[in-house]
Amino acid sequence: MDLMDLVSERTKILHKGVWKERQVKTIFRKRRDPRVTKEMARAAQDRFSARKAKNPALFDGNVLCLDLENSEIKSNRLVLIVGGSIKYSVFDIIRQENIEKYGWKNFPIGTGGCVAALSSDGKILMHRTYARVDFPNKLSVIGGVYDKGKPFNFIRLELEEEVGIKRGEIEEICLLGISNRIEERINHEFNFYARVSLDSIQILERAKTAKDQEGEIFFLNCSPKTLKKFIIENRQKVPSTHFAGLVLLGRHLWGQNWSKITG
Repeated sequence: MDLMDLVSERTKILHKGVWKERQVKTIFRKRRDPRVTKEMARAAQDRFSARKAKNPALFDGNVLCLDLENSEIKSNRLVLIVGGSIKYSVFDIIRQENIEKYGWKNFPIGTGGCVAALSSDGKILMHRTYARVDFPNKLSVIGGVYDKGKPFNFIRLELEEEVGIKRGEIEEICLLGISNRIEERINHEFNFYARVSLDSIQILERAKTAKDQEGEIFFLNCSPKTLKKFIIENRQKVPSTHFAGLVLLGRHLWGQNWSKITG
């Protein structure tokens, strides 16, 4: 058995590799999708308004869709087509109670991004998410809804807003895969790995003043045994594409044989 089998129970890793920023080109084709009818928009806005009344800080902006059918994906080069920007409140209803009513099973409903960040003292940065966020009380890496800019810059912004890690403190960043959580709110997700110059104590101090905190920070020792044990024991507590990102991280750091499960 392999940890990739546990990943496939909850999500699909559509593409995996190691892509540096210079190997990725993003082409934006923003347009209004004609399938978003007035009736859909009204239903979505009513749902969103009810949620926002309970949580006034809830995000309501545009989200970007990844068009993989027209993207070019190779082992050493990516050309990603991004567009179809719609409101958060619209895609929020798609895969829930109105999916059959509106027939949106195959609708591209947005893209997310998450990053497994490694501190200078060899620890993986994690969140216990707050009750107020979309996936409450989960064990997650850093991530969010992809709504602007190029994917690498989006991830840098997430690290700065949620943890206070600045652009110049990221020593290495690469894209490890593109995954898909079919039954959840976001369709596609970029899975990143980043290595930062700050140690775990410095990150904890920096996070106290972060702009957009989504959870309580904790750290995992970045060792083959510790990460594998955490993944197996907590697989239901980690959001599906974040779970995939942690498995991709382990395979990136220690090779494909690392993810095999014995016994």
